[in-house]
Amino acid sequence: MSFAFTAAKFLALLRHYSSRPYLTPAQKTVRSLLSAKPEKTFEINEATEIASYKLLHRRVCRIHGCYTNFLKHYEECGLLDVHHRENGYRYFNFDQCSRILEYMRLRNYDRIKTLQRKISRLANQTRNAKHFLTVPGVGDTIMAYMCVLLADPTQFSSGRQFAAYLGLVPMHTGSGGKTVTTKIPGRCDKALRALLVQGAHAVARSTCRTDWVRTILAKKPKKVAMVAIANRMARQC
Repeated sequence: MSFAFTAAKFLALLRHYSSRPYLTPAQKTVRSLLSAKPEKTFEINEATEIASYKLLHRRVCRIHGCYTNFLKHYEECGLLDVHHRENGYRYFNFDQCSRILEYMRLRNYDRIKTLQRKISRLANQTRNAKHFLTVPGVGDTIMAYMCVLLADPTQFSSGRQFAAYLGLVPMHTGSGGKTVTTKIPGRCDKALRALLVQGAHAVARSTCRTDWVRTILAKKPKKVAMVAIANRMARQC
C-alpha cells in the first residue's frame, strides 16, 4: 500500500467525520426513536392505525349483514325456523368481535400517544424546536424529524438546497443550451418528504390559507400543488 493511497484514505475519513453535525443527547434519543423498527415508527401516525381498524370493523359489519340476510332468506323460504336462526346469531358473536376490535384500537391508541408525547418532550429540548413549530403545517412529528436532520443548519447553504435535498425540487436536464424540467427525484429522504407533503395537505385544508396557497391550488394539479407547498415549508424551516 503506497503512502499516497494511505494519505488519501485518511483525508477522506477526516472529511467524513468532520462534516457530521454534533448531536445533543436529546437529539440522539429522538433520532434513535425515529429510526426504530418500522412497527414502532409508524405507530406515530395514529390516523392510519385508527383508519385500519375502522376498515376492519366495516368488513365485520358487512359480513354480519350478509349473514343476517342469509338467515332471513332461508327463514322466508321455510328452510329455517326461529330456533335455528337464534343459534345462528349465537354462532356469529358480533358483540364479541366488536369488543375485541375496540380493545385493540384503544391499546394501540394509548401506545401511540405515549410514544408521541415522549418524542415531543425530547424534541422540545433542542434549540430549533420553537422555530420549526412556527412554520404552517409543521407539527410535533415533523418538528422532531427536523431537529435531528437540521442539528447543524449551516450544512445547507440555502433553503432551496435543503428543499432539493428532500426531493421537493424538480430535476433539470438538457443539452445545447436547452433546459428541460423533469419530475422530482427519487433519491432523497422519503420519510421526511412524505411528512412534509402531509403537512402541505393540512395547509391546503386550513381555513386560514394565504393568497399564494389559494393561487397555487387553483392553477396547478393537486399533487403538484402539494409538492409546491411542501417546498415552501422546507424553505421556511
